[in-house]
Parts: sequence; C-alpha cells; structure tokens
Amino acid sequence: MASFTVPRFRIQDALGSAIVGGHIHFYETGTTTAKTTYSDAALTVPNTNPVVSGSDGWTPEVWMSADVYKVVIEDAAGVVLKTYDPYWPNKPDVVAGTVTGTSSTATAAV
Repeated sequence: MASFTVPRFRIQDALGSAIVGGHIHFYETGTTTAKTTYSDAALTVPNTNPVVSGSDGWTPEVWMSADVYKVVIEDAAGVVLKTYDPYWPNKPDVVAGTVTGTSSTATAAV
C-alpha cells in the first residue's frame, strides 16, 4: 500500500487559499479509465472517484496500491489545474510539484 497524500491532501491556489469542492481524479496511467483509491491503509474501503475537497480544501484520506496512476486535480468547476501522468505513489518525488515528505498531512499548491 501507499498513500497519495500522506494520507490527506489540501488543494489550494497559488496564494495558499483553499479550493473548496476541488476534485482529484485517479486513472490508469495514460487513460481516462478510473482507478480505485481507498479511505483506509488496508485498502478495503474504496473512495469515490473523484475525491472531493471539503470546505477547508482538505480531502479525506487517500490510500493507493503501489501501482502507477494518472492523477488529475480540478477546481470545483472542473477546470484542470494539474495532471500527473505517470504518478508513482511510492516515489512522489519523481514528479515535480507533488507532495513529498513524511508528515501526517501535506499541502500542495496547484
């Protein structure tokens, strides 16, 4: 198992303001075929796809298998803010701008 967001993610604009109702879509790499993420580290409870940020910009927990994903981050209106393809959950530093580090929560501007 791996975590996309260590294990949560905050969608924010370049000024650090939360993006309420932002979407994070998870796909098979190179496609628009939805790929499952989970709300628990045991990978037993699937998330909705897309995962939606709350009123504070934070998503619920997002846990992924160790497979390669395509990740698309959108604002509440569905405007694409960032796309990571491929995205390796076990190697987040491979893609510039992705969440890195070992904290229990992470923030990334889009």
